[in-house]
Amino acid sequence: RIHLMPSMNPDGYEKAHEGDADSVVGRLNANAIDLNRNFPDKFEPLRISKPQQPETLHVKHWIAKHPFVLSANLHNGALVANYPFDDTLSGRSVRHRAPDDSTFQQLARAYSFAHPTMHFGRPCRAGDLSFLDGITNGAAWYNVAGGMQDYNYMHSNCFEITVEMGCVKFPLRWHLKREWQ
Repeated sequence: RIHLMPSMNPDGYEKAHEGDADSVVGRLNANAIDLNRNFPDKFEPLRISKPQQPETLHVKHWIAKHPFVLSANLHNGALVANYPFDDTLSGRSVRHRAPDDSTFQQLARAYSFAHPTMHFGRPCRAGDLSFLDGITNGAAWYNVAGGMQDYNYMHSNCFEITVEMGCVKFPLRWHLKREWQ
């Protein structure tokens, strides 16, 4: 069975602007909370960065009700397949391997090499990081406490990767067909 969640943050989607290349307009929900950082942190499960939002609670319930095996969280703003773990105890951006690190790398690499250009690992903009084979450990890229990717893995044993599908945060609608090829 396949489940699709078109958007976890419809409030943010309504605020965002088509063609926006790299701003954070639309990242926050109507309560000014970044939902991608609103799940319990694996190091301090009772500490949540902000009050849990209704969207987060609904997604947590959905995850508990339907134990997923694989998940891909689709984002834009970079061109990379990112895998757990996304944060470190120190809060620094250094590689933090999950127990299933080799499986996560294999999943991320399978997506990257199926994409026409991701596997080249080229940065979107001058000064951005490049990624060997178009994949990265999340925490090595940048530290994200309270992310859904780590929550899914730690609380439901779901293997989730985050796919940054392209360099434009909110692509123009006529580019979408190209994104899906």
